[in-house]
Amino acid sequence: MRNILGGSICVLAVCIVSEESAAGEEKLVNAGVSIQQIYDSNFSQNQIEDEEQITLSSVGASVNKKFSRQQLVARGRLSNYQHNTYTDFDATVRDAQFNWKGKWFSQFNTELDAVRDERLAERIESFEKDIVKRDDAKVKLGYGNDGRLSFHVAAQQVKQGHSNYLREPMDYKEDIAFADAGYKTASESTVVLRFTSGDRIYINEDSEISRNTGATEDITYLASDLDFKYRQYELESVWALSPKTDLSITVAHLDREGLINDGASQLATLGVKWEITPKFNLQGGYSYRQPAVGETVDTPTNVQAYFVSALWQLSSKISLNSIANVREQEYEDDNGELTRTETLYNISPLVITYAPTYALSIVLETGWRENKSPISYREYSAFQAALSLKLIY
Repeated sequence: MRNILGGSICVLAVCIVSEESAAGEEKLVNAGVSIQQIYDSNFSQNQIEDEEQITLSSVGASVNKKFSRQQLVARGRLSNYQHNTYTDFDATVRDAQFNWKGKWFSQFNTELDAVRDERLAERIESFEKDIVKRDDAKVKLGYGNDGRLSFHVAAQQVKQGHSNYLREPMDYKEDIAFADAGYKTASESTVVLRFTSGDRIYINEDSEISRNTGATEDITYLASDLDFKYRQYELESVWALSPKTDLSITVAHLDREGLINDGASQLATLGVKWEITPKFNLQGGYSYRQPAVGETVDTPTNVQAYFVSALWQLSSKISLNSIANVREQEYEDDNGELTRTETLYNISPLVITYAPTYALSIVLETGWRENKSPISYREYSAFQAALSLKLIY
């Protein structure tokens, strides 16, 4: 379900943020409401298919103020899920952001950013209701406003927690520091070199974590066994191949030091944007990462993802969108009995948006999802459909 649910919430956020450009004038305060009716043919995400209908209501507001060489953006959103059958999963989630950017003298700049994000965990991740909460705060100081060379140093703190007491042992806090150097060419292409150092601590250190696979005996360890320090070396580049085509590449090497989370890992992303015509755009991408154990509930060791999307602006009021995602997750264990690869297909063949005015939009979304796994209870398929009404004022 997350493909439709997550996409719908993002659409509301985009509407709120983009009102200025749609209306052709700058507004200090923007607000929006959204109501969405969702049908899911397999809510439990298993082989015993069970239908569910969900009503998702959202309300949000944002403030955008520019003064002198400063810019302040603050936004918040409240979303409520009401389930027709599985009422135990009814929930209200909140997310908010505060961002302040400032330029000082001719070359110095600062940024303060704080984000709160909450989401319902996937059923395949957690059989019981769980709200995953994430707080991310960052302070950054930079040099270079002339569009060529730039340098930044920053400090960041991330906290992630779970509302379900069974998942509380996986709550963690991460302290991060990084420094980077970048260069922008005359054609707007950029290259950035970044060094990051971090320390992740699992807060409930004496809590036991049990990985009950259903196929072997439980594997139990303490939350503190997941603690680790790391260093990451990263190259990030965006190339303007033409006025209508961008290519973005990120590669990184990560060294972890910990009891369980130990050793080297890699990260790579590739993205392409192509504006074929002013009304037809294509995007595609690939990513590879090796997440730490305990970062998510099901703890894959390698994750590869592919996506492609097409957007067609049929008219000033109607747009069509298609999105396809494929995610391959590899799992490994010490005895090799559960070493496997799972493949998740997530396809939205048609998303229709009708916006008679900038203040009103109606969205119809369809989705198909299938998870392929050698473990029978993790293999499932589902069809989703959602109808949304969004108002901006």
